[in-house]
Amino acid sequence: MNSSALFTAPSLQFQFLARWQPDTLSLAIGLVLGIGLVLLVQRVLPHLRRWRDKSINRVQETQEWVRAGVEKRFQAETASYVRQARVAGHTASLEQIFVEPRLLAPPPPAHPSDENRMETGRLIYLWPEAAANIALPPPPTMNLRQLLLNGQRVVLSSPPGWGKSTLLAYCAYLCATADENESYAFLLPYIPVLVHLSELDLQGEDGTQDPAQPVASLLQQRAGPLTAPGIAALLREKLERGHVLLLIDGWDELSSGGAARVAPWLTALLEQFPQLKAFVAAAEQGYEPLLDLEFTLSGIAPWRAHHALQLGKRWAERLERSSAPRLDSYWKPGQTPLVTTMRLWLADSGNDDNEDSGSLTALLERALELLLQQAIEEESHKEAVRDFWQELAYQQLSQDAPALPVSAVQETASRMAREQPENGQPGALRRALSNSDMFVENSNRSVRLYSPLWRDFLAAAHMAQREEEPAVTEHLTDAQWRYALRFYMGHAGVRGFADRLLEDGRSDPFYEHLFTLGAWLSETPDEGTWRRRTLVALGQLVVRPDVPHVLRQRAIATLAACEESGIVTLLQQLLQRSDAALRQMAVAAIARFDPEQSVPLLEQMLRDGDAGVRVSTVHALGWQYSAVAERPLLETLIGRDDDMRRATVEQLALNGDSHWEILQEAAEDDDLQVRRAATAGLETLDTTWAEQLLQQMALEDEEWIVKSAASLALEARAAREAPTPWQPPHAADLAWMVEWAAERDRAAPGGPAAVTMLCELLASAPEPRIRATAALTLGQVLIYPEQRQAVWSALHQAQQNDTNGTVREAAFTAMAHLYRARGQVKT
Repeated sequence: MNSSALFTAPSLQFQFLARWQPDTLSLAIGLVLGIGLVLLVQRVLPHLRRWRDKSINRVQETQEWVRAGVEKRFQAETASYVRQARVAGHTASLEQIFVEPRLLAPPPPAHPSDENRMETGRLIYLWPEAAANIALPPPPTMNLRQLLLNGQRVVLSSPPGWGKSTLLAYCAYLCATADENESYAFLLPYIPVLVHLSELDLQGEDGTQDPAQPVASLLQQRAGPLTAPGIAALLREKLERGHVLLLIDGWDELSSGGAARVAPWLTALLEQFPQLKAFVAAAEQGYEPLLDLEFTLSGIAPWRAHHALQLGKRWAERLERSSAPRLDSYWKPGQTPLVTTMRLWLADSGNDDNEDSGSLTALLERALELLLQQAIEEESHKEAVRDFWQELAYQQLSQDAPALPVSAVQETASRMAREQPENGQPGALRRALSNSDMFVENSNRSVRLYSPLWRDFLAAAHMAQREEEPAVTEHLTDAQWRYALRFYMGHAGVRGFADRLLEDGRSDPFYEHLFTLGAWLSETPDEGTWRRRTLVALGQLVVRPDVPHVLRQRAIATLAACEESGIVTLLQQLLQRSDAALRQMAVAAIARFDPEQSVPLLEQMLRDGDAGVRVSTVHALGWQYSAVAERPLLETLIGRDDDMRRATVEQLALNGDSHWEILQEAAEDDDLQVRRAATAGLETLDTTWAEQLLQQMALEDEEWIVKSAASLALEARAAREAPTPWQPPHAADLAWMVEWAAERDRAAPGGPAAVTMLCELLASAPEPRIRATAALTLGQVLIYPEQRQAVWSALHQAQQNDTNGTVREAAFTAMAHLYRARGQVKT
C-alpha cells in the first residue's frame, strides 16, 4: 500500500458518515423495545426476588430438616441402645424391668438454731452401706423427676450394686423418649449422652484441647451410617445451647490415679460448656475432684419393700408368669438392688436356697453357675471359660484398666487354649464371652465387666486359685481393692491378714481396718482369734461414750450385718441400758433379725420412757415389712402419740402394696387424728391416687384440722414438683454467718475467706452452738483445694480438744464427710 492510500481511506469513511441519516422507524422500534424491557424487568424483579428468597428458605428448611433428622435418629438410636441394659444375667428391656429408686436429697444445712444436730450427721451420708443394714429413720429423698428437673451437676455416690449404671441408662432413656404431653417434657430440648469412661479416647493432653471431640467420636462410633455424619455438629450445637444431658458411668471403677487422668478432660468440658447437665456415677468414696467442679452430692437411697415388690411383679410380667414369687424368697431388708435381682433370678430358676444369705461371695458363686450355663457351648468348656473370665477380671483390676483392648482379650484366649488344649479352642472362649451378659464390648473395641462387683469377684477367685498372696498383701489397705479382698477371703480364708489389720489400724480415727474385718465376717466361716477379736472390738466401739455417735452406729450396723450367733443376745442387753442413744441403736439393729424373734422385743420398746426410742422402734417395725410386725404398727397408728403416728404413716408409705391399703383406710378412719396423720404419709407419695385422695380430704373432710393438713400436704407436693435448681453450698452464702457477722459489726467475707472465717469460728467462738454449726458446715460447703489441709487441721483440733461434746461430735462428722470425699486421710 502506497502513502496516498493511507490518507484516501479515512477520507472516504468520513464522507460516508457525513451522508448518514437516522432511520426513524428503527429508532422508534428500539425505544419501544427498550422501554418494554425496562417495564418487564420492573414487573418480573419482585417475582425473581420471591423466587430467590423461596429458594434460600428451601435450602434452610432442608438444612434444618437434615439436622432434625439427625437428632430424631440419634434419640431413637440412643433409646434402643440403653434399652439393652443388662440386669443380673438377663438381657432385659430396660423400661420393662426398671424400678425407680429414691434419690438422696442433699443433707439439710447446719444452722445455729438446730437442736438435733446429731441427725445432720446421719449415717446414710457418711457410710451408706452400713446405713442400709439397719432400720434407721428414713433420710430426706426425692424422685427421679426432681433429679432430672433440678440437678445441674450431680455426683451419684453409692456402693457397688446399688443400681447407678442402670439409673444412668434409664435417665438417658427418659430423655431420648421425652414427649410434650408427659411429665418429662422439660427434657425435649436435650439430647442424652451416656458414656462409660472406658469408651473415651482422652489421649493428647487428656483430651483438653477439644474436650467435645472424644464424646463426638464415641457417639459417631455408636451411630448408624445415616446418623454418624451429623453427630459432631448436633453435639456441638446442643453443647453451645446447654441442651446436653451428659451421663458419665465408670468413675466408681477408677483408682485415684485414674480419676486424676480423667478430671482435666471433664474440667475443660465444663469450662467450655458450663450450662450442660452432668450426672456422674461414683463410688461411695473418692469423688473429691467432682466437688472441686461444684458438683452436688447425691446418691441412691436403700431399697425398701415397695421396690422389691415392684421388681417381682415386673419380672413376672416379663416372663409371663401368673404371679410374682413370694417376697421372702428373694428379698429381705437391707439388700442391694443387685442382690435382690439376682435372688429373684435364682428363685425363678428353682435355686432359692437362702442358707448363704449373709455371704455375698456364696450368692455370686451360685449366680455365676447359671451365667456360665448360658454362655458355654459345651459342658466340657465350663471350667476353661470360668478361668478365662477370672483371668480377664484380674487383668482389669491389677492393671488399673477401665477396659481391656480386644487384642489383649484375644491374646489371652489363645494363650489359655495353648496351655489347656483339652478345654476348647480360642474361638470357644471368645464366643462364651460374647454370649455372656457379664461383659460389655465397647464401641472403641475394648472389653470390660459390666459391674465392678463382678470384676472384683472374678479377680478374687483368680487370686485364690493362683495363690496370689503377694498381690493381696500389697493391696490390703487399698480402697480400690476392698471388695476384691472381701471376696478373696470368702474364697481362700483370712489366714494371717486379719492380725495385720488389727495391729495396723490402731491409730486410725475412723477404724477403717476394723470395719474391713467386720465385712469379712459374713464372707468366711473361718474361726480363730481374729474373729473373736473383731467382734469384741466392734462391741466395745458401740458402748464407748467417748466415740462419736455416727461411728457407734456404723459399728452396730456392721455387727448386725454379719448375723453372727450371739449378736441378738448383745442387742437384748443394750435394750436394757440407761443410755437412750444406745437403746435407739439396738432397736435399729435388732430389726435385721428374724421377726419371730425380734418383734416381741420391739413391742416392748414401744413403751420405752424415751420418745426417741419409741419413734425409732416404729421405724424398725415398718422397715421389716413382716406380717408379725403389722399388728403393733396398726396399734401405734390408732394410739395417742402423734410422733409415733407420723413415723407409722411414713413407714406405710415407704412399703407400698398392702401397707398403701392401710394408709388409704387411715385417710377414712373415724378418728380425726388418724386421718390427719394419714396426710403426712400421702404427702410423700408421688402417685396420682395419693394426690386425688388428698384433694378429696381437703374438700370434703368434716374436720377443719384434717382439711388444713391435707391442703398443706398438697402445697408441699406442688412445691416439690416446682423447678428449684440445685446449687452446691458455698460458705459465703450462709445467711446465719452473715447475721452473726452483722451483729458484731463485721463484714461477712466471700470466696475462700468465708471458709477461713468458719475455721476461726470453730476455734474461738464463745458459744458452743456456733462452734458446732461451723464444724458441721465445713463438712457441707465447697472447700477450695488450697484450704483442705487447714480445714482438716482445724476440725481435727476441735475433735480432739474442744470441751463441748456436741462440738466434738460435729467436728468428727465434718471430718468424715471430707474423708469420704477424699477416700483417704492424713492426720
